[in-house]
Amino acid sequence: MLEDTRGPGLGCRVYVGNLSWDAQWQDLKDHMRGPNQNLNVVHADIMYEAGGRSKGCAIVEYASPEDAQRAIAELNDTEMMGRLIFVREDREGFKGGMGTGGRRVYVGNLSWECKWQDLKDHMRTAGNVLHADVMTGPDGRSKGCGLVEFSSPEEAVRAIQELNETELMGRMIFVREDREMR
Repeated sequence: MLEDTRGPGLGCRVYVGNLSWDAQWQDLKDHMRGPNQNLNVVHADIMYEAGGRSKGCAIVEYASPEDAQRAIAELNDTEMMGRLIFVREDREGFKGGMGTGGRRVYVGNLSWECKWQDLKDHMRTAGNVLHADVMTGPDGRSKGCGLVEFSSPEEAVRAIQELNETELMGRMIFVREDREMR
């Protein structure tokens, strides 16, 4: 599943542009469920510049290509937070965890107190964890996110399916394929 150049959900991703700078992922996810709230959004990821400012665009992943196509048809040129957004098929495509053969996942919304061992212990329910790392800044403080490498792509997929939106140390975490080339 992760071997495909677009990662999980070939044809399931859409690009959303002209977002309000104030839009948060939950606002986007709610809007992208459609007017009848019947489109199954798996993940909504707003893009940010290095300084933390929104780029005004996002990638939204749906459970099926059909939902993605309906989103394009129903939500292109709709208003969200005072702005007319556009929705199109995601043309970029990601290679999930390229350097690791699709075995690595990104985990976000971690507690500031979460250490690599806490993350590893939580993620091992999906499979054999080879490495877990909580990202830290130059000052040594947690950035609230981490990377986990599994022994197989199937385990990484299982982690996304089973551990996304689960609680770890009092916070609801999200788990998605790692999209960075390292």
